[in-house]
Amino acid sequence: MANFVPNALYIVEKYGAKLKDIILCSGNEYKGPTEIQTQSGNYKPDIIDLTNRDGKQRLEEIKHAVDEGDTSSLLELIFIPLYGKPNDPLRSDIIVELFEFEIKLVNQGILSKRMAAATMIMANKILSKDLLSKYWEELQMYDAFEIAVEKGIEKGRTDQSRKLLIDLLSETIGFVPPSIMDSVNKISRSDVLDGLFKQAIKCRSVDQFQKSLQIATA
Repeated sequence: MANFVPNALYIVEKYGAKLKDIILCSGNEYKGPTEIQTQSGNYKPDIIDLTNRDGKQRLEEIKHAVDEGDTSSLLELIFIPLYGKPNDPLRSDIIVELFEFEIKLVNQGILSKRMAAATMIMANKILSKDLLSKYWEELQMYDAFEIAVEKGIEKGRTDQSRKLLIDLLSETIGFVPPSIMDSVNKISRSDVLDGLFKQAIKCRSVDQFQKSLQIATA
């Protein structure tokens, strides 16, 4: 929790804003401190431990609510992959059921593709690469990102297309090294950016994307 303290206190000191941090804990049950005293002030965020939440039960509750016409809880679907303990043998099955439900909602025009994509990103470290790729394709994210690239090129905003690619990489592989950002920012061809979007969706590591980048820019 100490990692969050400097930024929170800095913002309060600089802007005088009243902030309330919310920290989501997943994987292992959080047993650390809930409050930290510093010379600059007292840091006491709201800590929400997701490890004891029942993802299956909550998914069924949201499904029932949607059937009744209540879509107010759809945002919570993004976080259901984080519910429960990592050694739960049913966790993967629940996430697959969640993906199928979200794709159904997307096809019905009830849920946006970006919200469904956010859920898949949350499950990036839980499901296998092949299974994630299957649902990415079902969601037709390739088309969505290709359209974004085409619009950027048509309007002369290749820099926006590059930014979209880097943003996507930050979600799929985590930290994006400066060397990769520099290489991406030098790309001006729409077909190269288009191909790299598809690779970025599939990649699970920096090295994997680096190989695709080297081939694309050779």
